[in-house]
Amino acid sequence: MEERVRYSNIFGNSTKNLVCKMTAVGSAMCDGKDVKISSPGGGIKTNVFFANSSMVKVKIDITADFNSVSVWICIIKTSGEQEKIRILDGVTPGKLELDFDAANYCVYSNAKEFYIVVDTNCKSGKMTVNNFEVCALEGIEQSEYYDSDFETMLKNLFDAVNQAKSAAVANPPVVVDPDGKKFTLSIGRDKVVFAIPNIPSKVVFIGNSLLLGMGSYGMCSTSPKNDYFYHVSQAILAENSSAEFVKLHGSGFESATNTEEFEKWWGIDVNSGSGKTVVDSLEPDTELVVIQLNDNVNTPEKVMGLKNNINTFVSRLRNLCPKARIIWVLGWYNKANSFDVISTACNKWNIPVVDISDLFKKENQGLSGQEYELPDGTMGVVKDGWITHPGNKGMKLIAERIVKAIDM
Repeated sequence: MEERVRYSNIFGNSTKNLVCKMTAVGSAMCDGKDVKISSPGGGIKTNVFFANSSMVKVKIDITADFNSVSVWICIIKTSGEQEKIRILDGVTPGKLELDFDAANYCVYSNAKEFYIVVDTNCKSGKMTVNNFEVCALEGIEQSEYYDSDFETMLKNLFDAVNQAKSAAVANPPVVVDPDGKKFTLSIGRDKVVFAIPNIPSKVVFIGNSLLLGMGSYGMCSTSPKNDYFYHVSQAILAENSSAEFVKLHGSGFESATNTEEFEKWWGIDVNSGSGKTVVDSLEPDTELVVIQLNDNVNTPEKVMGLKNNINTFVSRLRNLCPKARIIWVLGWYNKANSFDVISTACNKWNIPVVDISDLFKKENQGLSGQEYELPDGTMGVVKDGWITHPGNKGMKLIAERIVKAIDM
């Protein structure tokens, strides 16, 4: 039979298995691949490894004479504290596959290193670990369309292109006044059509660590004058020197798994970006809202929360900022988890989408050992767990796409 062309035959394989050793945990004995369990909680754990990829793929193949295992992601924090997070709970032994967002844990949980635990609540038994792989995926390997079989991957890509053509978000209509200024048409609750200036006077940015990860500016840019917000704001100020800007941290929206958590982010918690709640930070004379959110939607529960909350979020923005254009930027991390949900909502509300997922490349990311400006003006060194965020070059490229979408 003719051998099919595989991706690795053309481009090579950049990933490696981070698991090089397994040891017993709890009341268990490990002899190579064979593990003998003598009480609940017994199992195996991998060696400690470092990863800062937004998609770390875990593949486990286990046979056992008991019927239930659990899989844990274990975080070793920079403080030395450890945290166990159960990813699979009481599943049947066999071929298990999952992924986790190491970059998210590095940024938001101060993770320094990781290891994986597989254990059981069964009183006793034996299991054999036929395969245990942990691979930090990068670039195209993170794509939902990726397949090691090259022909299958091409089919996935062609299918995606056809779907994208049918689901493309139409830009709102733009008109030009006698002075050559652009305006975007919208409609109010009173059904009266009005024009919003494409050169805004008041702008709100709602983003995550790419906007505020360094406290007041974007993670892995070297200073406040190198992140995407700075470049976009400077482009706007070049057209309107009196323009005003507000920044809001939106990771609470991304992480909300239910309505209650969304409402807490929206109207209860003081937002680190503005020093006020989100609802109190939005003004009726706002003319542009740039939303840069999706990257922390990294679990099925958060995807469900996004589905349940996104239309409420947009509806409230429209009501509180009735004269504002909205632009949604997405895809540096975790596009596969959230693109369908966000693009569907943006289709409904006629919101332009700025896809930056193709910019996620090594040359556009931060660098190990790079310095960044601290609030007192001195310099610090970035943590390796941060460096998959966009560096100065990546931030500039993101800004160029946003400015193009603003269409001044």
